[in-house]
Amino acid sequence: MGDAPTEPDQRAKEVWAFVVGELDKYKSKEPVVAQLVEAGWPLHQAAEYVENAKRAIDAYERQTPHRFIEKDPAEATRWYARHMVIGCLVAAGGALFAGISYLAASSSPEGGYYIVPFGAVAWGIGQFLYGLHGWRATARYRRHLG
Repeated sequence: MGDAPTEPDQRAKEVWAFVVGELDKYKSKEPVVAQLVEAGWPLHQAAEYVENAKRAIDAYERQTPHRFIEKDPAEATRWYARHMVIGCLVAAGGALFAGISYLAASSSPEGGYYIVPFGAVAWGIGQFLYGLHGWRATARYRRHLG
């Protein structure tokens, strides 16, 4: 019981490193799947493994904006702009719902209750700020390039 990795653990790390490297080289899953099939993997297992690796890489790159921006600045700009638009729509929708709810309550002769969806407004503002930060970072990177 030592800290040294067992042979299957080491082999799994080697396969993962190979798949990640090949995905980076080819930018497409098909050649990597074909190489795994040539190495003796069943087609469905190879395709599933490569798909999972691609998803993990994409998720990692989206969590590390500098790598995402460097890899594809145009896609990063679209990604962050989408967050800004969705954030605005959700926050505005929450505010509109609160306004309509307030007008309905205030126009009632007996008075009434109104609903303010703080969660939607806060989430929308958060998404907008996330998108704005990433969009500005992308713009700075693009200016730096050129």
